[in-house]
Amino acid sequence: MKNNNKLAILIVTFILLITIATSQIVTAQQSPIIGTTSDTRMRIQIYSFSTSTTIPYYPNTPSQNGYVWAMVDMSITNLQTTATISTNTLYAHIKDSQNHDYTSATTLDPQELKLAQMPAGQTQRGNIYWEIPVGASITNFYWYDYTSNVVLPSPSPTPTASPTPSPTPTITPTTAPTATTSQTTAPTQTTINPTPTTQITVAPTTAPTDSPTPKPTVPEFPTIGLIAIALVIASASALVIKKQHK
Repeated sequence: MKNNNKLAILIVTFILLITIATSQIVTAQQSPIIGTTSDTRMRIQIYSFSTSTTIPYYPNTPSQNGYVWAMVDMSITNLQTTATISTNTLYAHIKDSQNHDYTSATTLDPQELKLAQMPAGQTQRGNIYWEIPVGASITNFYWYDYTSNVVLPSPSPTPTASPTPSPTPTITPTTAPTATTSQTTAPTQTTINPTPTTQITVAPTTAPTDSPTPKPTVPEFPTIGLIAIALVIASASALVIKKQHK
């Protein structure tokens, strides 16, 4: 009987430990802020991202109710040849899906990223912590030190699609020369102007042909006079002959 009670207690204790562990730490292996990003000054590598209700270092719990810890394990590398880079964790920010920005918090974790002026060519690795609301979905990490603005995940290269509209303006100049061909048809109409001059020359030729035709129909004056004299003589002679018969 005692053995059964002990076994039941062990099972309940094991279940409680699993529940506490899963409620305190949720590792987001598929987080979009895991990866590498860089510019000409620095390279950021994030190895893991996790959230927890408590941490084993001071201050142990977040300062606000309803908040949890968010932690990244990251490294920063100075890619420059001479200048130094500050590893101040206040330059490290995260954003959630609602575009809320969170500034890092300071803890006594011995593995926390140390503040230093890191020489050129060197790398430092450590943890960084933030306080975020429960259920917040972290989508971005960025390091902004007033010179570099290194972001994870890196923005997609959408500007590469802009050069495609550039060839389209080259089509417009080709249509302009086609309009010049319409001007070539204008001089062809000027060649029609000499043809009316030939019609003007025809008009005088037809006018003289109309004048001779009525002249033969009109008798000349001498013939009319002779006919009239002949008629007067004939009528006078007829009267003389008629008087003689009486």
